[in-house]
Amino acid sequence: MDQIPKIGVEYDEDIDRYELILDDHISTLNPSEYGAEGPIIDPKDYFITSGDAVEKSKALCKRVHDIVRETADSPNAPYKQAVAFLLSQCEGLRDNLIKARGKNIFLETEWDLHRLYCIPKNPRARE
Repeated sequence: MDQIPKIGVEYDEDIDRYELILDDHISTLNPSEYGAEGPIIDPKDYFITSGDAVEKSKALCKRVHDIVRETADSPNAPYKQAVAFLLSQCEGLRDNLIKARGKNIFLETEWDLHRLYCIPKNPRARE
């Protein structure tokens, strides 16, 4: 395969490395664009360091889910809609990462030349 496969695309072969382009899966939420207060939620902040991509996406989903609960009584319908949409994007990203991880224990993130890669790893597997 000439190009590195992308997260979220189906492949017929075992993949040893995926490229994760966050903008293809999830957007940034700036509450001030909706006249609301709160922190900007930038998914890239969750993927700055190396670590398990699935766990990073779960933490992002949890944070956005907390915002959904916090805004439940808000009269700001457009902001509530934007938060709900972001939650659906988070869940979709998480599901794609779980699928890419496959039977492995981890889906390790790694930055290389300003690109984010996800590498399925199973440290207990015998070569």
